[in-house]
Formats: sequence, structure tokens, C-alpha cells
Amino acid sequence: MTQITRRTMLGGLAASSIPSAVVAAAPPVHSPEERLQAAIEELQAAANAALPGIGGWEIRKGSANTCPLLVVAYGDK
Repeated sequence: MTQITRRTMLGGLAASSIPSAVVAAAPPVHSPEERLQAAIEELQAAANAALPGIGGWEIRKGSANTCPLLVVAYGDK
């Protein structure tokens, strides 16, 4: 596995006047809500693949003071 370090990237920039795609492509900025939604979707996909018996999901965000986030997977498809 090749390791890309900051020194490697900066050294490449000094030798080239054309920015590379790695440096030019900045990661998109996501809001905390978008990041949370993406994480929940990833959790659901991984759980559904690993545990085929999941029949449904219940997700509550900001619904109660005692439990601001609730993610529940139900069994028996």
C-alpha cells in the first residue's frame, strides 16, 4: 500500500504548475444533519447485509429530551 504524506503532496506541487486531481478535489462540506443521516444509512445497509432477519427500522431524531437519538432494528421479516 502506498502512503501519501503531506510532504509527498507538497513536493509534487512544487514540481508541477498544474494542480493534480488529488489536491484540486476538496471534499464536500456536509452539515452535521447530513453526516448523521449518511451514518444511519450506512449502519442500516451494513446491518441488513450482516443480519438478514431485520424486518424494520425505527429512527427518531430529537424526539425526546432523555433520548435525542434512537435507532432500533426489529427482527422477523
